[in-house]
Amino acid sequence: MLLLQEVHHNQGVCYMYLKEMDKAKECLNLAITYQKHELSFVMLGKCYMMDNDVRRAAEIYKQAVE
Repeated sequence: MLLLQEVHHNQGVCYMYLKEMDKAKECLNLAITYQKHELSFVMLGKCYMMDNDVRRAAEIYKQAVE
């Protein structure tokens, strides 16, 4: 499962840098379902920040510390 988490995380980061936020969020959410890694939460929150959705970004960051 760790390998799938890494693949989805890295794919999400690539999509984020390509500014394809919907695909980035989808991949990062998948990564989190495989393993709750703090960096995936950080990158997902960053995607929401880049979309100017501060409320959702804050929710994601809160989930990361729970």
